[in-house]
Amino acid sequence: MKNLIAALGVLLGLSAIPASAEEEPLQSSQAAVADTMRAMFEALARDDRSGLDRTLAAGFYAYDGGHEMNANDLFKYVQWRHNSGTRYTWSIAEPKVHISGDLATITYKNRGSISDASGTVAMTWLEAGILRFQDGRWRIEFVDSTRTPLAPGTATATIPDSSPKPTIHP
Repeated sequence: MKNLIAALGVLLGLSAIPASAEEEPLQSSQAAVADTMRAMFEALARDDRSGLDRTLAAGFYAYDGGHEMNANDLFKYVQWRHNSGTRYTWSIAEPKVHISGDLATITYKNRGSISDASGTVAMTWLEAGILRFQDGRWRIEFVDSTRTPLAPGTATATIPDSSPKPTIHP
């Protein structure tokens, strides 16, 4: 009976923890998910393959521009665009993160731009990702990216379309 009363006391004590204390770990985990997505974009912007690999799970794939790409395809495509003079600026706005155990989903607006010799065009992509917590950090398993339509008359640079990409893997 003494143990039952002690256990009940512990349970009642736990229920008295303010909600904000319980939310702090979740909020920091949600921030870590968004930070992982940012780290992926930073690595791609620098053509940093090892930095990219630190953010991705084994078996990563993405849907972008009507194509399915694995990690190698994505890296080589962005590198190819950089070598042809195209630069991307990416950012994560309005992230919405949901975490359940070791899985997280994130949706956000990627507000950025595409630049080349002819100029810069502001762009927005609607994106979603699935991440898994492994080896002490969040890793990206999947990303889906959909470009939003440009407002009529706003294009001043040559925007890469979803034309066939170079063959990257067999």
